[in-house]
Amino acid sequence: MPESLAVRKAAMPAVITRVHQVLDAFASRDHNGEMLTAVRHFPARDAQWADFPAWVHADLASSYAAKGIHRLYTHQAAAAETVRAGKNIVVVTPTASGKTLCYNLPVLNAILENSDSRALYLFPTKALAQDQLAELHDLNQRLENRFGVFTYDGDTPADARPSIREKGHVVLTNPDMLHTGILPHHTRWTRLFENLRYIVLDELHTYRGVFGSHLCNVLRRLRRIARFYGRDPQFICCSATVANPGELASRLLESEVEVLNSNGAPAAEKTFVFYNPPVVNRALGIRRSYINESSRVAQEFLKHDLQTMVFTNSRLHTEILLTYLQQANPQLPGKPETIRGYRGGYLPNERREISSSALMSAPSIPSSWPAIPAPSPPPGSAPAAPAAAVEALAPCWWLRLLLSINSSCVIRTIFSATPPSTPSSSPTIWKS
Repeated sequence: MPESLAVRKAAMPAVITRVHQVLDAFASRDHNGEMLTAVRHFPARDAQWADFPAWVHADLASSYAAKGIHRLYTHQAAAAETVRAGKNIVVVTPTASGKTLCYNLPVLNAILENSDSRALYLFPTKALAQDQLAELHDLNQRLENRFGVFTYDGDTPADARPSIREKGHVVLTNPDMLHTGILPHHTRWTRLFENLRYIVLDELHTYRGVFGSHLCNVLRRLRRIARFYGRDPQFICCSATVANPGELASRLLESEVEVLNSNGAPAAEKTFVFYNPPVVNRALGIRRSYINESSRVAQEFLKHDLQTMVFTNSRLHTEILLTYLQQANPQLPGKPETIRGYRGGYLPNERREISSSALMSAPSIPSSWPAIPAPSPPPGSAPAAPAAAVEALAPCWWLRLLLSINSSCVIRTIFSATPPSTPSSSPTIWKS
């Protein structure tokens, strides 16, 4: 990541004041100490840097330099070197630590060295695949379209699929599509399997329980078919922080995996608050509905103009909370929506419109979930892009607060210390 994302030590008095005001409001309602059960503060952390390995193709290094990436985090450099050595790896670092580069760098370098090389990227959701597709398209344009990168999922048009099978150097898909659309028809994917060098498994921590056991069987079939075509691909896995990443990866892949868990990325200042809804019937031990309390808490952030995301555990709760917050913050005539929902079940074009509007709002941030456009800009200035509720790489001049309500709903607020011209904050309701 560019060095401009290193931790900024500039003071944020206005933002900190608003954060304290919100926490003070929570504390004023907590007369018995039963609501705010824990508050933890974690200071910001500086980045640890490493140079690009000498074997990286000059054009690829130049493409990253054009994006502002002149050096790597230490864990990115270690991952690239370990993959280069031919080992299966699992990279275990926190969210927004730049894990994407850990696999894109060695994969794209191999393709530039040998145009016949192929790679298969597996993501648990279509949205993640689309996000990575945008990053790969950007690199491909900087490399003058020297490789083919495509998604292959249920949204892929039927007339495009034959071309993807032949021209795709990097194919992005998900376990369901691999199981039903690729492995049973491997004879149509001869070009891919005969040259398959890398298989990337992102979000490895999601493959647990029954879903994980199903994926293990799918990967077993995948490796058997690859061996049929004379290939033994390397696996590059990425996971959020879990207790046993090596054991999880080795059981899924049924082979030895090297664990890389030393994080060199910078970290924003964070405050974690665990909040229980207030007791409404002490005799029966009944607390206030966490849905209503989540709406109330989100409103507290909105009153202090703090960008907010609310995570729920079902589509129904997403829509309920969305309705509550929209009713409390009615849309002004002729103005765009101030609160947006995001969940499974939306049409593909609608999901991508929501995501793309967020990307327009903050070009320096790789991935974000949208909220609302900013107020009208001053006369003569360019129109403001929609504000974004950032979920992926958060530059470390952001201060984040994570508030968990009764283990059922999570509210994340992201406080920006950017100049006043930056779009104002607003909430997004997201179903993971």
